[in-house]
Amino acid sequence: MKQTLKSVLLGAGTLVVGGVMVASGTGRASAQTTPATGSPQPTTTTGGGEHQKPLSIYWMRYQFDVLLREHASLTVQALKAEHLNQPDAPAIMKAVDKNNRALAKTVDRAYPGTHDEFLALWQAHIGYYHDYLKAAEDHSEDGKQIAKKNLAECADKLSNLLSKKSDRLDEDALRHHLGTHGNQVMTIADHLVAGNYEAVHAIGRQAYRHMGNIAHVLAHGMPKPRW
Repeated sequence: MKQTLKSVLLGAGTLVVGGVMVASGTGRASAQTTPATGSPQPTTTTGGGEHQKPLSIYWMRYQFDVLLREHASLTVQALKAEHLNQPDAPAIMKAVDKNNRALAKTVDRAYPGTHDEFLALWQAHIGYYHDYLKAAEDHSEDGKQIAKKNLAECADKLSNLLSKKSDRLDEDALRHHLGTHGNQVMTIADHLVAGNYEAVHAIGRQAYRHMGNIAHVLAHGMPKPRW
């Protein structure tokens, strides 16, 4: 049976964002590196146990950037693999799921209490890409419009979810950039169906670069960050 992008909703796998812990007054240090980047995140401890510093905007900008750009790249690969029924489609979909879960954990660090709802919405938006691709394959304009509407609503819900956790977040900017990302992926799906692979790769590169805008908005919108 042909597997679809919705398989990512059933996958398993978690990447943990860790950190370097420096013990105050003891000179002790330990480190747990981030699987996505291999880089340490600074934290401090005092005699009573671990104390997390306010998250650095620059550190979190980097973390979001890595995971979001990976998302853009994997999304294009997954859509292409699904459309062409490539043998590596299941492996790509598992990678998509791991990225989803790593991103949800990172978002929850910056915007505490959002993990489950963010993950559900993020997984849903990938499902809507599948719906759009299927509608494009079936030459169904109605189906494409339904998927497009669902993606817009998902962008609105994601922006609203995170803005409730921080009055520093530019909700309109996040909604705009999520919408741009969605439009890029839908355009890629259209070019896949048309067999225009040069355009697929060109817009894929644009989508990859554009994710930096979302990373910037998320990092700078965190509640009580440090520089």
